[in-house]
Amino acid sequence: PADPVVARVSDESITKSAVEKLAAALRPNLRSSGDSTAARREYLQILIDKQLLILTARQRSLDTTQIFAADLARHFRNKVTASYRAAKLEERLQISTEELQNYFVDNGYQALKLFSRLVVNTREEAQHMQQQLQQGTAFAALVKKHSIDQATVDRDGRLGYLNRDNAARQRIPYDIFSALKPGDISAPIDLGGAFQLTLCNDQLEANFADYRDALYQKVRRQKMPSTIGQLIEELATEFTLRLQSAGLSILMAQDSQSHYYPKLSPTAAATALYTYAGG
Repeated sequence: PADPVVARVSDESITKSAVEKLAAALRPNLRSSGDSTAARREYLQILIDKQLLILTARQRSLDTTQIFAADLARHFRNKVTASYRAAKLEERLQISTEELQNYFVDNGYQALKLFSRLVVNTREEAQHMQQQLQQGTAFAALVKKHSIDQATVDRDGRLGYLNRDNAARQRIPYDIFSALKPGDISAPIDLGGAFQLTLCNDQLEANFADYRDALYQKVRRQKMPSTIGQLIEELATEFTLRLQSAGLSILMAQDSQSHYYPKLSPTAAATALYTYAGG
């Protein structure tokens, strides 16, 4: 056929020319960065999602309402935006193994420390425990006699080998985690209603490979805001993005406490907040 059907959603057909029309309508920097086959699949999926949304709306008799029209336009716009972000952000969020290894060391993930805890009700009790420890009383003996932490009292207060993140979950701040060496005991740590003394029993070197995936996600999350900000600045410059005082004044006049999305009149809603070259 001259214009072959490439997909069907219920009674609606999506043709090859419709996919090509979508691709041609997109600005070059909004197009898929994948190869031709992957790009066509991505554009086709956008059109399939659009038809599914229309089909659902028809089944609910919503397809003639202004709300549906706005939702459909928003869905289509978000789909294209998500495709663009996925392509462009991934190009910029490349994180090397060397960068992850440096993060692993610089942020203390190479250390695994075997901790024990002694928990009492008051700071005065904790200070008294410190005095007894300085006089030579064994940490485990004091745990058995005085600790109120039922989860660890039967194992001499042992928490096990912890990295910095696991230690933080046990209310051991990073500065204390990094400072304690085998044989060291912390000053009383305020737990909010109780106080903890922490003993470092032993230290091992962690395996970078065990942390690589988790650190990749952590570094990626940290880099994401600045990367998105840089991308937005570049797009603003490329398209000569300008904030319009009239649109800003309308938003500033709204009661921010009444609605997360302010209710605007049709005229106000049609007032541009930003303008850009070509739109």
